[in-house]
Amino acid sequence: MAPTVKHGGGNIMIWGCFHKSGVGVLKRIEGHLDADGYKQILIHQAMPELKRLMTMEPTQVACIFQQDNAAVHLDSKQSKMDGKLQVMDWPSQSPDLNPIENLWGYLKRQLRNRPRKPSSLDQLYDFIVQEWNAIPSRVLENMIESLPRRIEMVIKNRGGSTKY
Repeated sequence: MAPTVKHGGGNIMIWGCFHKSGVGVLKRIEGHLDADGYKQILIHQAMPELKRLMTMEPTQVACIFQQDNAAVHLDSKQSKMDGKLQVMDWPSQSPDLNPIENLWGYLKRQLRNRPRKPSSLDQLYDFIVQEWNAIPSRVLENMIESLPRRIEMVIKNRGGSTKY
């Protein structure tokens, strides 16, 4: 006998970041994420990752933080984080062109293709971490390099939906 989770067995919320050469930290969110919790993630997960990248490649790292318009996210005026982080302005009601959304889709496909399905939320998170750490750098490069093409398609479609 093997325990299984039937459809509707629950879900988990995670926060993650990536850069052209690899994935960054992955954080499991417990409960509801509010603006203060989001700011704590930026301080304790995103900023250390940024510092690590800048130490590895000090002349190559140019950082602009891109986020969507979720209510918990910081606006560009309040998110300077003592001048250490530039946040891209993101107009409301705009198409979601953030490459992380494509990465979440990739991650979900990888999880669906696993031969073994999770039997608990903790096991689901373990599988997510395994798949996250196995994402090939070429997948990340493609997501970042596709941004100009995706923006071009949005402009061509006058803000309408695209194939991305």
